Amino acid sequence: MKKKLIIGISAIGLFMAGSFANASTSWVQTVITDANKKIGAAGYNKKEELLSNLDSKIQEKLAQNMDGKIEAKEAEVEQALEDYFNQKVADLDNAEETAQIEQQLDVISENVIGRYREEIDQKFGAVY
Repeated sequence: MKKKLIIGISAIGLFMAGSFANASTSWVQTVITDANKKIGAAGYNKKEELLSNLDSKIQEKLAQNMDGKIEAKEAEVEQALEDYFNQKVADLDNAEETAQIEQQLDVISENVIGRYREEIDQKFGAVY
């Protein structure tokens, strides 16, 4: 009887140990499953946060990268146009129109001198 009791107790112990092992496996699996859900959700949420304003973030980054280059190109365009304009103004010294104006100035100047000489001579003529 003592032997049967020991075998019975051993069988009950093995059954309980098996049940405990199954329960322990279930608990471990539950923790792993919960951890997977939480970690996966954290990753998903972070990805959504990062991608939520992707277009504006890319545009902002590109704009920041290009600000200096855009300013340099603006200055380059302004300088090129100013140089071109100044060259056109400087070229007026050699333009055909400038030569025509100079000739007209000579004619105007000679006409004015001649007209006022006549007036002066008329005044002197009245005196003599």
